[in-house]
Amino acid sequence: MLLCMPLRMLFFRNSHPRLSPFAGDRQAGPEEALTAPEHERARYRLLSRCVDHLGGAGFYEPFLALVAEVIGADQCMAFAYHPTGATCLLSRNFLETARGAGLHRAYLAEGFRADPLRPRLEAMTPGAARLVPLAETIGEMSAGYRARYYEAPGLADKLAVLLVDQTRRLIVNFYRGAGRPRFGEEHPPLPPGLVELAAHLFRAHLAARPSGGVPAPLAALSERERQVCAGILAGRKTEAIAGQCGIAPNSVVTYRRRAYVKLGISSRAGLFALCAPQLSAAAA
Repeated sequence: MLLCMPLRMLFFRNSHPRLSPFAGDRQAGPEEALTAPEHERARYRLLSRCVDHLGGAGFYEPFLALVAEVIGADQCMAFAYHPTGATCLLSRNFLETARGAGLHRAYLAEGFRADPLRPRLEAMTPGAARLVPLAETIGEMSAGYRARYYEAPGLADKLAVLLVDQTRRLIVNFYRGAGRPRFGEEHPPLPPGLVELAAHLFRAHLAARPSGGVPAPLAALSERERQVCAGILAGRKTEAIAGQCGIAPNSVVTYRRRAYVKLGISSRAGLFALCAPQLSAAAA
């Protein structure tokens, strides 16, 4: 219960007094929750399920539904930053094809150094949180950075939530592709505080998640997709993975393809780029 209180305080804060998070265009009382439209009740259920499963394997199903269906993101990525680099903690593409395959490797290798969000994150103190729209930082990006990380993959807008606690500096990014309404232009509009709440839920999940296990980016995949990716990371060939999982080699190929699309990658090298830092830490 203690873990949930800051999340509730964030979501029901009165930073936008004319609009409550769930109740259309005015502040609603507790009795009105029973008569809220079904989509608002569904939002409540997703949030409740996220809180119920913090730290557990059941967290990602409601969390990803919240991100894709309620926030309307085409892609969601989260990175933890440390003095010498960045680590990917979540990479989830919601489109049928991966956008910007290979960009993870480039960003984790060097691109993070030129990210205008990084100095903002480094200046924050533990306990701080900040929502940063793309419009705030786009002018600070070089033409090459914009072309590589936004124009080439067809990503037109982003909301980033910067979070700092006692153990990590975290950025959770929510993207929309070209042809979609930009954040703030959708109808009906996103409830105030919802994007920040989603990021806080993810941070709370990481804090409650047991150490060890599969690399964090794989946790958002299906069980079979995780098994196949874990086999690839262990250096096993398709036939060996099939034997270990008790499935046909063709099924291994299918699960691998699905996992790569969800992760936004296109190759074994991309998988290792996402997971290698955490594999190294686990082996240390």
